[in-house]
Amino acid sequence: MVKDINHVLKETLKKLDLDKKIKERKALIIWQEVIGDKLKKHTKANYINRGILFILVNSSTWAHQLLFLKSELISRLNNRLGEEVVKDIRFKLGTIEDKEEELISNEEFDLSEIELTSDELKEIDSSIKSIGDSDLSEKIHSIMVKDKKMEKWKLKNGWKRCKYCSTLHPDDTDGCMVCQLKSGKQLDKLERLLLESPWLTYEEVNEIYPELLVSDYNRIKKELIDKFWGEIEDGITDVVRRQKPKLNQKFKVLIQYYVMLKEKIHPKQLNRDIIEEVIGSNYIKIYDKL
Repeated sequence: MVKDINHVLKETLKKLDLDKKIKERKALIIWQEVIGDKLKKHTKANYINRGILFILVNSSTWAHQLLFLKSELISRLNNRLGEEVVKDIRFKLGTIEDKEEELISNEEFDLSEIELTSDELKEIDSSIKSIGDSDLSEKIHSIMVKDKKMEKWKLKNGWKRCKYCSTLHPDDTDGCMVCQLKSGKQLDKLERLLLESPWLTYEEVNEIYPELLVSDYNRIKKELIDKFWGEIEDGITDVVRRQKPKLNQKFKVLIQYYVMLKEKIHPKQLNRDIIEEVIGSNYIKIYDKL
């Protein structure tokens, strides 16, 4: 019977899209437990947006160290939450207050003057009426009221809806932080950076573009690898047939860039054995003649 009730509650929460909100809020709460005593005074879980957890860090040294712990921290958080709630973590320099604060700072979002209409309250009550547990219903009601007040506060203060995902964002930005990245503005810069320095790792690129997602780095890198390999396969017959010094040198550099990009190898570490391992024994014979 208890299992049946729990199942009904979970299904109800999913339908209301509250299960996700509750777990995202829990991720903020458990951050200090996950990070440990040594680091918790240097960090603060600021907010979470579409699976990206934003953490304030009080020094660049700690921010750099935390980059190397990112995968482990994501794993710990999601293990505690029981599913993949946190997909990435962004570390930003900021001031960490000693005293405990609300998860959403009242100085930043003053909701004291925001009132909900009777229709808005009725809509919230209607959404949770199927939840039989009074304590759970009360908690969810509180979350939904706060979320609605937050939405009204943002609209009142000139925030706009992102044209891509409808998330509210400040009026002085082109869209929400996540969609700005996905719109390609930063991604075009990343592609140019990898073309210039194909050996750069995600951690090194992340120092330049802190908002960059691992998934976007991997996607663009794969696209460039596929593009380089396609050019190698398409051009190798022409190179062998024509045997022009300038064309040979250009093709040799293309192969070297492909290997550096694929293996994250700096030019100083590049050698024939590595190149052969990547392009194969047949292609290395042609490479040696270039």
